[in-house]
This record gives sequence, structure tokens and C-alpha cells, in this order.
Amino acid sequence: METGIYQVKLLSEGLCTHEKLAQVEHPTQLMRFNDGRCDRQGRFFSGTMFNDTKAGMRVGSFYRFNNDHQLTRLWGDLIVPNGLAFSPDGATMYLADTHPSRQTIWAFDYDTDTGTPHHQRVFVDMHHHQGRPDGAAVDAEGCYWICATDAGLVSRFTPQGKLDKSIAVPTAKPAMCAFGGNNLDTLFVTSLKRPGISEEEDPHAGRIFALQPSVKGLAEPQFKNTPIA
Repeated sequence: METGIYQVKLLSEGLCTHEKLAQVEHPTQLMRFNDGRCDRQGRFFSGTMFNDTKAGMRVGSFYRFNNDHQLTRLWGDLIVPNGLAFSPDGATMYLADTHPSRQTIWAFDYDTDTGTPHHQRVFVDMHHHQGRPDGAAVDAEGCYWICATDAGLVSRFTPQGKLDKSIAVPTAKPAMCAFGGNNLDTLFVTSLKRPGISEEEDPHAGRIFALQPSVKGLAEPQFKNTPIA
């Protein structure tokens, strides 16, 4: 997570093995990857950030990890990359920055042949909505769900960037959402347990919630691993 891209294999009894697939060179110490996802073609994307988010350091970068194990830096100037998702047809990519100075979700046109995002534009300015953008998912209708941290909400935006609805969760900091269940019609939401916040102040912090949003999600693409000879 801090030094590169790893492949982890889960074993029995909660054990695992890991193999480093690619090394990353950060511009400074105390950095790590944050929020990753595969495109519809099986390429893996993730952004990096400085560990202390309060520092507001714009040293994060956005990377693509190809099926041939080549790690490519696409751009920098990120603080807290989050909200990575792809439209159902794979032609639009979404990326957010959670930091209070940004609080923005961007949309990109996405070249599915080359794995290149371009034509960056503001999709949602979260300064005009409750909460800051954290983890995200896209449903089968092409709408974008974002965990609105600090507001205790999971909000759904249409492909045009219009707020459709928000669902409250019983904690201040929902962190990531994903569709699951037999019919992909349950939205699972993780949350953060903040240091220094007592259980009395936020009794459900750190728990996972299951929502019924009345819409189905999409199966997540897996990384298409092409081993290096």
C-alpha cells in the first residue's frame, strides 16, 4: 500500500500471502495508495496521497497499472484521491478529491482501448452539497453513488451531475460503498472510526451497513493479470 502494487492471496484461517507486482517512487516520505478500482477492461487504477490529510499536500498522483504489470503515472496535484468509478459502458471515469480545499468530483471521457482518461471537467462540486466525497460506486442505471463523509449520507447523482437522493446512515463518516448480494441490489457501506471520538459520541462508527436503494449495481471487473514471462 505504501511501496507499490501487491497481489494478495487469501488462505484458510485468515492467513494470506502477497507478491509485489510493481514498485512506486513517491515524491516524499509517508505516502500511500488510496482508493483503487479496475476499469471494464481489467486495468487497475489508484491514486496516492500524503498520510497526514490535514497537511493538505498536493503531492498525490494518479496511476494506471496495466495487465502487463507496467505502472504508469498519469498526473499529479492530488491531495486525497477518492471516489474512483466507471460508467456502465466504461466510457466515463469519475475521480474525486476529499480534501476540504477541493471537495470535488470530476468526470473524464475514457478511452477504453488505451486506458486513457481525458477531457476532465467538474461533475459535482460538493461544496454545494452535504459532506465531502469519499468512496463511490456506479449502479446499473449509470448513476453515481458517493459516500458523503462528515454528513452521514450516501448520495446518488445522475449522469448529468444532478443530486437524485441521499440515504442517511447512523454514523458521521461513511467511507466506501459497493453493491452486493445475490441480485446486486444491496448497497454495502463501510465507515470510519475516528481517533479521539468516543463510542457514546458515534456508537456505530467503524461498522458496515446494508442499504436497500431500490436499484441494482454492477459486478466489479477483476484485474486481468497477465504474468510476466
